[in-house]
Amino acid sequence: MKRKLKIFFLLLVVNFAFASSVYAQGFLNGGNNNPAPGLFASFGNGTFKGILQKILELMLEISGVIAMFFLVLGGYYYMTAGQNEDQNKKGKKIISNAIIGLIIIIMSWVILVVVTNAINGDVGAP
Repeated sequence: MKRKLKIFFLLLVVNFAFASSVYAQGFLNGGNNNPAPGLFASFGNGTFKGILQKILELMLEISGVIAMFFLVLGGYYYMTAGQNEDQNKKGKKIISNAIIGLIIIIMSWVILVVVTNAINGDVGAP
């Protein structure tokens, strides 16, 4: 337990040592009042089709992050299983399900791009 605590504090110190500074005074003192410039600048150009496309892309990105989280979680269970067969099987199952989820997410992104290009009349790569 003490070893894990030492490793945790070492990683915490390294994290703060290489952290970049955040300057918010420009935002507070009448600077750029948009904390995320360009986030909603071209949000589908106001059309229903464009807004729907942006929402679907956002959902795909969030689901990809969730799938990667489960991939890491399954790897953690698998690596820390030791002699525990139940935890080993649980880690393998989480990893395989996360990979299947990533494949589904990638294929749905491909379908979204193909359908969007077909609707817009674009030919070629996205």
